[in-house]
Amino acid sequence: MRPAFRRYIRSIHHTLHEDWGLILVALLVATVFWWEVDENRNVSRYFPDVEVRFSNLDPAMVLARDQKIPKVGVRVSGPRLLQDLDGVDFVMRADLSDIRDATAHEIVLNPKGFSPIVPGLSSDDIRVRQGDIIPSRIEVITEWNSRVARVVPRYSPKPALGYVISATWVAPATITLAGSDAELARHAIVRNKNELVLDGETETKEQVWTVEDLDIGNLKVLDTPKPVIRFKIFVEPFFRKRLVSDVPIRVAGKIPGTTATAGSVSVEPTNVDILIQGARLKVNSVAPDSVALELDISRLPPGEHKVPVVHLNPINLPSDVQIIEATPTALTVWIQGPHELETVFQELWKGVRESYLSGNLPEAVTRTLSVTPANVTTPVPTQMEVKP
Repeated sequence: MRPAFRRYIRSIHHTLHEDWGLILVALLVATVFWWEVDENRNVSRYFPDVEVRFSNLDPAMVLARDQKIPKVGVRVSGPRLLQDLDGVDFVMRADLSDIRDATAHEIVLNPKGFSPIVPGLSSDDIRVRQGDIIPSRIEVITEWNSRVARVVPRYSPKPALGYVISATWVAPATITLAGSDAELARHAIVRNKNELVLDGETETKEQVWTVEDLDIGNLKVLDTPKPVIRFKIFVEPFFRKRLVSDVPIRVAGKIPGTTATAGSVSVEPTNVDILIQGARLKVNSVAPDSVALELDISRLPPGEHKVPVVHLNPINLPSDVQIIEATPTALTVWIQGPHELETVFQELWKGVRESYLSGNLPEAVTRTLSVTPANVTTPVPTQMEVKP
């Protein structure tokens, strides 16, 4: 092996002595190429106004409204092309993927985030160290990209025969969600993932859901603590009874054979309580203050009468809503007619005569007679004083 090495050395020695001119030319060419390469890669420039661009921020968050887009200074080493560029030809990207909350954060700028945005120059052609970025830390303030959504449960209303769902109740009625604009638009109304099925229910039903039971896609729920959705479905019979108190009695019509109206009629009591029944929606629509009962005296002769309340004409009560019970059950109606004047005088004279015969005469006996002019054809005194 030694003889081979010696032959190799002798060959080099011979070449240096015989072809030294060729070797000199090769060395000169190599020196020129090296100088060119070294000259191109040793240019260093400082760009004081490089814009910072944020990337990889969670879609549920956005930059705060008062967040300013910062600019930093960067010293760059690279080809001579750098001499013809400005700060606007570069960008410093800040990775915000580690941000999880809407608050203020301090972000460290990485040299790998610095890159040119001009053709003919790539990140591999330049060199930036951590100390070349001034400042190397910036503050970023984020806030939630949120919206308030209504909670509208999905359910299949199939109560038992003869029952209806009279009302529903959900609490909380809204929740606050955060996410991308597209996701928020798709979930403006929040529903439960699995439809609630009612089959043959006869009583009020309550369902409880957690956030995991809601169809909200990739959105985040911002409410604290996490809400628990309570949904009530009120199941009641189709027909309903309802008590309406202090219903006034109104007198209408004229006394037969006269022109007298309500002024000649006495009704006791003047207000009653009634129990009504009908379709639930109809009964619920009744306004108690507007309900009244009408007594038509056009078919009642003068005298005293007992009139059942259920026979009166209801006012402002739907036609398919019935009065099934009343307290009291009947009214006492006294209608004063023309023939009653004679009866009054007879009773008055009878009282005076009995007092006279008994010897127990008062100093004066005074009776007040209420007489309706429409019932009497001849003038009569409205007050008469009788003395012994």
